Amino acid sequence: MDQDNIVEILGYREMTQDQIADEMIGKYSTSDHSRAGYLKIGAQILVENELEFLLNEMVDKNVLGTKKVQDGFLEHVYYYVRN
Repeated sequence: MDQDNIVEILGYREMTQDQIADEMIGKYSTSDHSRAGYLKIGAQILVENELEFLLNEMVDKNVLGTKKVQDGFLEHVYYYVRN
């Protein structure tokens, strides 16, 4: 996972960190309670942790911009590629 992957995933869209992580690894499910399902959840956690640091670094370098959207009590941060 690197900056090019994130820029490619975002394209011209605005996405949250969770949406970007889902695009990278796919939606996880343990409905079948299989070992593969649990491994996918572990991979999701690792991707989300690394992604958080990478997104912050890209925002600091002005590669990405952020847009905060208030939804009741929740605030969602959307990332987009700066032109």
